[in-house]
Amino acid sequence: MAKKKKALALTINKKLVEFEYVEQFEMMQKIVDAARLHHRVLIRYQKNGDTKEPQQRSVAPYSYKPEYADAGGIVYAEQGGRIKSFALNQITEITVTQDLFTPQWPVEL
Repeated sequence: MAKKKKALALTINKKLVEFEYVEQFEMMQKIVDAARLHHRVLIRYQKNGDTKEPQQRSVAPYSYKPEYADAGGIVYAEQGGRIKSFALNQITEITVTQDLFTPQWPVEL
C-alpha cells in the first residue's frame, strides 16, 4: 500500500495554501510569521538560469499570489518604496531580522 503524502499547508489570507516541497513550506512559514509581526526578512535568491552569484535583499513581506504556482508562488515585498516580486522557488535562504517595518499597504499574509 502506498503511503499517503503528508500535506504541507498554511493559512494565508484566510485561504489554505498547500506546498509540495518541505523547503518551500518552511520558507513560506518564516515569511508569514515575519509579515504578521512586521519584521523584515533577508532573502537570498537565484533567478532561474542565472549563473551569477545569488543576490540578497532586505524586504518587507506583504502578500502571496498562489496563481503563480508554476513558479512556486510569488512573495510580494516592498523595496525602495514600491512593490517587487520574488518567485518562491528562486529563494535559496531566508533570515528573519529584528528590523521592523511600518506597512504602507495591507499585509495579506
